Amino acid sequence: MPVDVPRDALVVRGGDPHDPQNLLRMLEQAQVSHDRGCGYALSTGVGYDPSRSREELIADIATACKLPQTRLAVTTVGDILDNMPFAITPDGPLPSHANIDLGSDLNVDIVKQFIELFRPAEVNPVYQQFRKGR
Repeated sequence: MPVDVPRDALVVRGGDPHDPQNLLRMLEQAQVSHDRGCGYALSTGVGYDPSRSREELIADIATACKLPQTRLAVTTVGDILDNMPFAITPDGPLPSHANIDLGSDLNVDIVKQFIELFRPAEVNPVYQQFRKGR
């Protein structure tokens, strides 16, 4: 059953997509997704709860998706959907993992367009709970 996701739901991705080293990593991740039969897609978390502050909701998404990165990139579902060819598919009730479909052709320009949808990376409020060797 599809999940109805409001346009102002937050989309969170681990890491800083604006770091130039991440462009190649994101291209590789999208290719792996394609090779697994899931199309060219990148993994994110998505959540919506108007009773929570933005910071609380980011923490909820990072916890639900077990994001261990120290930095997080954040945008909204509306920003994703307003930019073709992107589409978002959550795995279940929010907050949850979601794939961002990058369309049928993977290239550097598409991934750069995706990166530009995110604001500057911010601190992950829950990264310490996922650190290895705790």
